Amino acid sequence: MAPDLSICFSTYGQPVMLKRWFDAYLNEPQEYRNRCEVICVDDCGTPPAEVPDSPEIKLYRVKSDLPWNQPGARNLAAHVAKANVLLLVDVDMTIPPGMLRKFVAEARQHQPRLALRPYLIHSMSGKKDTTSPNVHLIRKKDFFAIGGYNEEYTGFKGYSDVMLLRVMEKLLKCRTSEQLYMILHHDSDIPDKQVRSLDRDVKRNRKLHDKHLAICNKSGWHAYAKSIKKLRFEWNQVK
Repeated sequence: MAPDLSICFSTYGQPVMLKRWFDAYLNEPQEYRNRCEVICVDDCGTPPAEVPDSPEIKLYRVKSDLPWNQPGARNLAAHVAKANVLLLVDVDMTIPPGMLRKFVAEARQHQPRLALRPYLIHSMSGKKDTTSPNVHLIRKKDFFAIGGYNEEYTGFKGYSDVMLLRVMEKLLKCRTSEQLYMILHHDSDIPDKQVRSLDRDVKRNRKLHDKHLAICNKSGWHAYAKSIKKLRFEWNQVK
């Protein structure tokens, strides 16, 4: 029987943050975890990712260490997902107590062509924040119909999530949920949140983003979505 919800995220050499994510998830009631699938993609980080031994938790690993390969890792998670509805999140965002039930309930009734965006609560201040361009509840079919993440952004930081959001806003119905939220953890809260060894310059991807917008304005958003090539790397299932 297929799960109601596939929770998808990637990690890169972040064992402390990964443990915190799963500690929060495993505190949720078993009856709702039984309706979920958790897909963690290890983006060839060091040390290799380890996940808890639970039947709904799957671990995949990218075989090559491609800098800033989050677009590809997220496409991989969506590609292998068995549920019709995806929850795309970041590893520095945990599920609050009792919230998995609400995510599952929404997944069971989620409308076609709708991208729902949970809001964020900051872990240290408790303040409600805006939504993230990287967190979405969306049908798998719709995610791939709009092209998924563009892996041309791989290698440099940023803008793959911004571009995906722009395509979503053009081709789907997008709205913020007032009922669903995640806990966002800060640098000082988790020591390995940021991977300092990676080049954090965004200039190259900013130019690429502008180029893609020009293509969309000239050829149309649907044409851009169809042109995106995905999973341009080798990977394997670890667990």
